Amino acid sequence: MNIYQCPEEAKYYIKDKKSCIDDCKRDELYKYLYNGNCLKVCPVETHNVDYVCFLNENRCTLGKNDIYLSYKDNLQIIGTLIKSYISEFYYTNNYISLYQNTNYSIMIYKN
Repeated sequence: MNIYQCPEEAKYYIKDKKSCIDDCKRDELYKYLYNGNCLKVCPVETHNVDYVCFLNENRCTLGKNDIYLSYKDNLQIIGTLIKSYISEFYYTNNYISLYQNTNYSIMIYKN
């Protein structure tokens, strides 16, 4: 089965289900949003605020995800990744999202 990046209308990814969703809170098990993914629980270094896993905003953190992109793909997915980043990490200038595959690396951050 080919895995793809989530489209803008369902931009959050549930890795275990290999599916996308527009709001993690709508899933029964994977309700917590962190680094563009829906999780069962927030990671240890975060705290939950309305099902979003917030980091200590003064600590610099790197989040890594695979990216499913080839040279034939429409590059609009990069805009979707950026919009997802902005909607999730608006509160900090110290979070770096790294998306990689064997051919490409995309890093999104603000500071």
